[in-house]
Amino acid sequence: MELLAESPPPSAQIGALWIGLGVAFFYGLHVKFTVAAPRFVAKSSASARARWRWANIATSCTHAAITGAGALLSFCWYPESAKNIVFGFTKFGHGLAAFSLGYFLVDSVDLFLNDDKKATRNELFIHHGFILACFGLAVFTGRYVPYAQLALLSEVNSVFLHARQLMLLQGVSKHNLVYRLNSLVNLGTFLTFRLSVLVWMAQWLFRNRDVIPATAFSLGSIALPVIIVMNVILLVRLVNSDYRSQGRTVSKSILQAPVEMDLPAQKWT
Repeated sequence: MELLAESPPPSAQIGALWIGLGVAFFYGLHVKFTVAAPRFVAKSSASARARWRWANIATSCTHAAITGAGALLSFCWYPESAKNIVFGFTKFGHGLAAFSLGYFLVDSVDLFLNDDKKATRNELFIHHGFILACFGLAVFTGRYVPYAQLALLSEVNSVFLHARQLMLLQGVSKHNLVYRLNSLVNLGTFLTFRLSVLVWMAQWLFRNRDVIPATAFSLGSIALPVIIVMNVILLVRLVNSDYRSQGRTVSKSILQAPVEMDLPAQKWT
């Protein structure tokens, strides 16, 4: 497969500017949500950690809504970019990837400072580390921007995944109609916008390994399998947690860890 350049790479300053805007926006949003958290967290779980988690997840949900919608719009507005995954550069897609990078920086620092659950935190650090490396490559070289946008399609699912966590923190019953509807949409979008996209990205990477630079291929061939495994585990946890009462328990041990403690699922997934 021949990969032809279509646009010159952007300057590093433009990428850094969008990253800075993302950092400022999501940090400010997290501060606002932290102030608002006591009004939303259920009294039965109104610990300091629960309030922090609500603010953290609400920020993640906002990021998912912005970037998930942005990725869909980008492919609708610039369908030609999907024809050249490596060089199909658009300013909108580049800015979206850089803006998302700003979120991941804020979330990484927030987790480091406030998450005292080492197992969960370590999972997220692995996930975020791959995202920062992969998105950083796209932002500062101007290459693989459509590939980064494909990854951001998983944020469509993240909206419902985070909404689920917020409802649980707010004391909504799993038998509530809104919760059940969200659970169904969450499962459907998980399979379509998250897992299917990840598998397609992996097969594209390995199918085009002969024409992709060694650095980019090495990064992707390590990151994608790890993130796919993480997401399969997350899917099993979701099914166990939301459908256990219907006799659909899948397995035990690590796969039955409370899904409320799972990775916020956003990202290079």
